[in-house]
Amino acid sequence: MLFLDAVPTSVAEDLVRELIWAGYFADATVPESIVAEVASSITLYLRLKDDILAKKLLPKVDIYSYIVQLLSCDIDTILLPNFEKEAMCNFMFQVFKDSVEILGRFKTDHRCPGIYCRPEKLRRDDLAFLRYKLFTQIFGRLTESNFAEVTRGFADGYNEIEGQLRYPRKDRIFNHIKKKTPPFLILYDLLMQEKSAIRTLVKNQEQFRERIFTICELRYRSIGKKIRTAIIRSFVFILFTKAFVALFVEGTFERLIYGQIQWASIGLNIIVPPLLMIASGLLIKCLTHKIHNAFI
Repeated sequence: MLFLDAVPTSVAEDLVRELIWAGYFADATVPESIVAEVASSITLYLRLKDDILAKKLLPKVDIYSYIVQLLSCDIDTILLPNFEKEAMCNFMFQVFKDSVEILGRFKTDHRCPGIYCRPEKLRRDDLAFLRYKLFTQIFGRLTESNFAEVTRGFADGYNEIEGQLRYPRKDRIFNHIKKKTPPFLILYDLLMQEKSAIRTLVKNQEQFRERIFTICELRYRSIGKKIRTAIIRSFVFILFTKAFVALFVEGTFERLIYGQIQWASIGLNIIVPPLLMIASGLLIKCLTHKIHNAFI
């Protein structure tokens, strides 16, 4: 759209209209003020791109693609704001930020590559969103009031963002945080279901425990359903691929070398892998029940 029509208002209207046609939004639910806000975002980010290119701040970087990434994430935030998840992610950051020490120096909070970004897995963020989150952490949302400041510091900000995303131990930090994420997911579900009634609920410990266990049980069922689906798909895939390999490859090889097909070995090659898949699925199910009983 930006390539075909560089008029921000027109692009914003066409974009929102296409999203409505595609079913992402119900008809007549997007107010004109949102379209105007999207158009304003497009205008600011295109200006930022032009200023960066004119000043040759990062000559070896594909600025157009980088700005489009930031712009698309900003538009997503405008169209689909989720203050509840943002609040939970910020809460997780505040809880974990003092439990991890990063070796190295960053100009902004040096703990954010592994903590502030990675708990955003609540939203399954991709690399573009992580860049956008770090961008807004350094500069804030791009507006007319901070536009000049963002332009002046964009090169340093870019190097800071990419340096944090390339931090060599970020995956270790992510694994550390991931192990501690489930209680926050349960808390998030509870807060979304109870909302303002949470103040009353926490005063009744027995009812509070029941609500927690109910939410956990729903989570376990959801996980169990996903596991069963994955096992069935894997079973069918392995069965057919092993059968194909065993009959066409091994069978042909054995006929050429031994003069006949070794049906016993082919049968084992076909049956054993699917059986192992089923056994591992049952083991996961048993382990889930043990964890649930231990938690209770």
